[in-house]
Formats: sequence, C-alpha cells, structure tokens
Amino acid sequence: QYAKNVIKKSMQVWESNTCIKFIPANNKKSALVFMRGTGCSSYIGHMQHWTKQPVSIGYNCEHIHTISHEIGHALGFLHTHTRADRDQYIWIKFNNIQGGLASNFMRTSQRDNHNYGLPYDYGSVMHYSKKAFTSNSDLTIVPRTSLYEDTMGSGTGPTFIDILMMNMHYKCLGNA
Repeated sequence: QYAKNVIKKSMQVWESNTCIKFIPANNKKSALVFMRGTGCSSYIGHMQHWTKQPVSIGYNCEHIHTISHEIGHALGFLHTHTRADRDQYIWIKFNNIQGGLASNFMRTSQRDNHNYGLPYDYGSVMHYSKKAFTSNSDLTIVPRTSLYEDTMGSGTGPTFIDILMMNMHYKCLGNA
C-alpha cells in the first residue's frame, strides 16, 4: 500500500505541473504497469509494441524522487548526466563504476539529445548522484564546479527545468 501511495504522489507531481494526465488503464491501448521488481527501472518512452509497459519499483525505490525519475524515463526522458553537452559540466569517472553498469553513464549523441536548449540541471530528477553505482565508494560523477557536488541526485522530485522540459517535449506550454 505504501508503494501505491508513493506512485500516486509521483504521478501527481508530473500531472500538477504539466498537461500530462494519468488515468486508470481499464484495458486501454497502452498503459504503464508499476510492478514490484528487484530494482528501479523503466524503458525510455512509449514502447509501441507493448500494451502494458512495465516500470519496476523495488523495495529501495519507494521514494517520490526515484519513482518520478522512472516516470520521466517512461515519458521519454534520458539521464541528464548523459546529455551530449555533459562534458562541459561534469566528468564521469568510469574506473569507479561497478562492472556492467557503465552504459548508464554513456553520453547521448547529439542526434538523440533532446534538451530543447535548456540549461544543464545538476538538480534534475533525471540526474544521478555523485556516487551512483560506485564500485569503491569514490565519486562516479564529478561536477566541474564543486558547488554542485551535493546537488546531483539529491532532489525530492522534478525541478523547474524538468517540468519545463516535459512541457516542451509534450508541446503543452500554457496548457498545464
């Protein structure tokens, strides 16, 4: 029940600030299905060949920030720290990342990069923390400006820029 409430609150955060509305599936064409998983994950964007798109919510994922992050993926968002221009703002320390997880830190090509000209957002709900997937307790993401070190991955939900980007992505500026 606790997880259900956090999922609802996370959806409400996106709904209250965008034109996106989540409605009960009731055998609709396509739906997000939140399921108990071993971790926190979602496919990126609408998977057209599925009617039920899984969003995995593990026991350590029951936080508004984390579920808002996974909803962001389901709605089409990539990780902020993979932006094509990320090297201007952060360094990725691949030697500190757990084996097999480096793909979560790979830079997006300019072609697949959809940031709508918005500034880099260290506090984005889509940004990993400074020690995400560390193999040795050292930093995996280092901001070029140390002031932002504790900002990364520390938020409680989508930032103003996350909301603005979602509104731009779904062409709903002024319709929220």
